[in-house]
Amino acid sequence: MADPSSVLGAATNPWHRNPSPPGSGHDRHRTVLDVKRDVLVVALPGGPRSPAAARRIAAVWRKAAACPQTADAVLIVSELVTNAVSHTRGPCLLTLAERGGSLDIAVSDHSEDMPDVHRPAEGGPRGGFDLEIMRHLGDSLRVVPRIGGKTIHVALRGRAPVPDRRRPP
Repeated sequence: MADPSSVLGAATNPWHRNPSPPGSGHDRHRTVLDVKRDVLVVALPGGPRSPAAARRIAAVWRKAAACPQTADAVLIVSELVTNAVSHTRGPCLLTLAERGGSLDIAVSDHSEDMPDVHRPAEGGPRGGFDLEIMRHLGDSLRVVPRIGGKTIHVALRGRAPVPDRRRPP
């Protein structure tokens, strides 16, 4: 698996321009760096289409895993990628990894500015509630600084699906 920090810290950015040949299944909006049954790493450009692409990618990957928390995971992915493209310049790296019954959702970017994850949200009419949403949906939220950027991780612990009480067992 490609390590997000090594990819983002590389002297030559392999996903600044799409290195995939035409017809390879990769479009100009994303480059899949690694995909396994339990890990997905996708490079996204810093642009307004990246959050929507990230939502679609996460939804398909989570549904394929029959995860009962797909909606929560997709919302967290959307918030993380939206923050990365709104508050930083350049691309970001989305990593989804299943580990021991938990999903680690991580987005790496090139900004060394650290969000204050302990301060309550001071949202307004134009937003600002993203960290509150992630804290509410996720089981943990952490920021990992690195030279030339940071990675924000949100963990979702696996939960049993809620039984459908409308149908008999």
